Amino acid sequence: MATTDFIAAIELGSSKIAGIAGKKNSDGSIQVLAYAREDSSSFIRKGVIYNLDKTAQSLTSIINKLEGALNNSIAKIYVGIGGQSLRTVRNVVSRDLEEETIISQELVDSICDENLEIPLIDMDILDVAPQEYKIGNNLQADPVGVAGSHIEGRFLNIVARASLKKNLERCFEQAKIEIADLLISPLVTADAVLTESERRSGCALIDFGADTSTISIYKNNILRFLTVLPLGGNSITHDLVSLQMEEEEAERLKIRYGNAFYEEEEGEEPATCQLEDGNRTIELGKLNNIIEARTEEIIANVWNQIQLSGYDDKLLAGLIITGGAANLKDLDEVLRKRSKIEKVRNARFVRNTIHADEDVVKKDGTQNTLFGLLIAGNENCCLLETPAPQPHIQPQPQPEPVNMFEEDESLKEQEAAARAAKKKKEEEKRKCKKKNLIAVLEIHDGAGKDEVSYLEHAVDYWIEMKDLLSENKAYAIVNIANEWYGTYNDLETWRDAYINAVKKLRDAGIENTLIVDSAGWGQCADSVLKYGNEILKADKDANTMFAVHMYGTAGKNEETVKNTIDTAIKNNICLLIGEFGWKHSDGNVAYDTIMQYSTEKNIGYLAWSWKGNSDDVSYLDISRDWAGVDLTTEWGKPLVEGEYGIKKTSKTCSVYTKYASDDTSSDDEAAE
Repeated sequence: MATTDFIAAIELGSSKIAGIAGKKNSDGSIQVLAYAREDSSSFIRKGVIYNLDKTAQSLTSIINKLEGALNNSIAKIYVGIGGQSLRTVRNVVSRDLEEETIISQELVDSICDENLEIPLIDMDILDVAPQEYKIGNNLQADPVGVAGSHIEGRFLNIVARASLKKNLERCFEQAKIEIADLLISPLVTADAVLTESERRSGCALIDFGADTSTISIYKNNILRFLTVLPLGGNSITHDLVSLQMEEEEAERLKIRYGNAFYEEEEGEEPATCQLEDGNRTIELGKLNNIIEARTEEIIANVWNQIQLSGYDDKLLAGLIITGGAANLKDLDEVLRKRSKIEKVRNARFVRNTIHADEDVVKKDGTQNTLFGLLIAGNENCCLLETPAPQPHIQPQPQPEPVNMFEEDESLKEQEAAARAAKKKKEEEKRKCKKKNLIAVLEIHDGAGKDEVSYLEHAVDYWIEMKDLLSENKAYAIVNIANEWYGTYNDLETWRDAYINAVKKLRDAGIENTLIVDSAGWGQCADSVLKYGNEILKADKDANTMFAVHMYGTAGKNEETVKNTIDTAIKNNICLLIGEFGWKHSDGNVAYDTIMQYSTEKNIGYLAWSWKGNSDDVSYLDISRDWAGVDLTTEWGKPLVEGEYGIKKTSKTCSVYTKYASDDTSSDDEAAE
C-alpha cells in the first residue's frame, strides 16, 4: 500500500548522503518508513559540495530509493545545510527615541530589517538566532510593550559563503527535487539531542564529523556561538596512512583499536594489531601515538573556539559530544583534560522515540542530524495528485471486455515513466546525430564503491536498456560504471568483476562498444595494463576500451603519462584518457604532455569538464558559459585552442564521415 502522509529529509555530509522518510505519531515518537544512504566522499568535502553533477546524481538515487520503499512520490524534502564556512556573526542595532516610548512591533521589525542589511563580503545570512533586546539596563526577550527611550537589538547572524547555499540549491534543481525548507544542520542537531536544562544552564555541543567539527554554544535557551572547524575523524585516518596502508585499512584500525588516551602497561610485551592482508602487524602504541597527536590538535582547536566565544566559564551543563568521530575511545577524557570541565556527555542518539528496523537505526551519533531534520519538518512531503474528473459513461447494453490492469496506478505510472524516458532518449539521440556526436553513456551511482554488487546493478541497468542501446550501437558507447573501483588494492577482484560484467553484457545481446574504467577512481593504470587483455578475452566482440583518468596520480608527470600510453600500445590495449584536468586536489597534472603524446600516438582524450564544477574546483571549468564563448584562460583555451587542443586535433567519427551523405543508412552498416 502506498504511503500518503510522511515527512522526508536529506542530510548531505562529507562521508555520506542520507535520506529518510517518516511519520510523526501523536505521542511525539517517529515511525521511520524509508531510509537510504550513499557514499559522498568523492564529491563533498568538509561539508561543501565540489562536484554538482555527482551530487545531483546521488540525490536522485536517494529519492528513487525512498520512493520505492514508500510506494509513492516525494513532492518536496527538508534539507540540512552545514559546512566549513558556517559560523555566527554578532551584530547590534541601536535606536535612540525622542522620549520614553512604548516599544511597538513595528519598531522591533524595523530593527530586525536593519540587522539583515549588515555588509558581508561573499557571505549570506542563512538565519538569525533570536537574542535579547536591551532597554535601559534590562535585557528583554520580547521588548514589545516595554517603555524606554533607548533600545538595543542584539543579533546573532548565522552566515556562510554565498556559494554554499547556491551550490546546494543548484544540485536539487538539477535533480528536479523541490526543497521544502533549508534547515541549519547544527541547530536541528541541538534541538534533537540537548535537554532544556542543558540549553538553559549553558553547554557546548561539539559534533565531531568526518571532515569537520561543529561547535554550538547555548546559554539561557539561546544560541550564543556557532562555528565549524575543518578538522574531523578523517584527519586522524589520513595521518594513519603514514604507517604505509590504504585509507580504508587505516579507518578500520582506527575504529577497532583507536584510543585517544592510550596507556600501555609497563613491562608487558607491546600489544599489536594485524593488517587485513595478514602479512604485517603494527604496534598499538605506534598506532595510538598518531591518533593521540591529531586528537589533541583537534581538541585544542575546539577549546580555543569555546574560549573565543566568551562562554568557556559559563557552561554549567558542561560539554556534549556527538557525531561519528565522537565514538573514538576516551575522547571524552582528552576533552576533560584540556578544558578542565568534568561534565562530558556523549549524545549517541536523539531524545525522541524512534520506531524503526534495527538495521536502520544506528545509535552511534551518526544519524542525529538526519533525525533532527525529520523531527523539525512539519509539512506533508507526499506528492498528492488531484484526480481529473471522469466523464459519466452511459452503461451499454452489452458488457465490454475488461482490462484487468486498467486501474493499476502503479502500472500506469511505470508505463508513463517508460514513455517519458524513451522520448528523452530519442531527443538526445537526435541532437547527438545532428551535431555528429558519439555519446558516452555512464553510470555514476557506484563510483568508488568497490563492492561487486554495485557493478552488477550497473550491468543489470544496461541490459534493461538493451533495445535502446541496440538501436544506437553505432552512436552510443557504454561506460559500464564510472570509477567503480576506488582502491589500488586487490586488482584481481576488479579484474574478475569486469570479466563477468563484460561477458554478461555480451551474452545479453548488447553489441555497443564498452568502456572499462581503471581501478583507483580511474587512476590506477596498472590495473588496465596488467589485466586489460584478460577482460578483453571475455568480450566475444573484442570491442572493449579501457579508460585511465589522469589527475595528480596517473597524470602527475611526463614519464608517468608516456609510460602508460606506451605500455598500453605495446600490450595491444585500446586506451582512452577518460578524464584529465590541468591540476587537481591531488596535485598538478602534465596536461600538455597528455594532449601532445595522445595526439602523437593516436590515443583519444576527454577532458573534465565543460562547466558547472563547484567553487573549490571551479578551476576545472573549461568554459565560463555553456556556449563556449568565454573559455577559461588556464584550462579552456589551451585545451580547445592549443597546438594539440580539440580544435586542431579532433576528427569527425567515421560513422558520420563515411556516411555523411546518407543519414538513412542502418546502424549495422555504420558500425562496419
